[in-house]
Amino acid sequence: MYNDYHITMDSFGDTCPANWEEIADHLNAIIDATPDITDPDTGDLTADGREQVNAIWERYCSGDLPDAPALVFDD
Repeated sequence: MYNDYHITMDSFGDTCPANWEEIADHLNAIIDATPDITDPDTGDLTADGREQVNAIWERYCSGDLPDAPALVFDD
């Protein structure tokens, strides 16, 4: 299920890798498994949840998620 806080093609900006869907699936699974990202009553992203999503993205970008797929760019 897509949520507005999930990683999408647009998350990569102008330099979208060829395997963006694989990366997004991996990161979104981590996001979905992280507690307290959404309000249990409304399903809306919490302020702390936004910070957690951003932290997951930053960890990926800095190479701190060793099981995450590497970026692949078409030549």
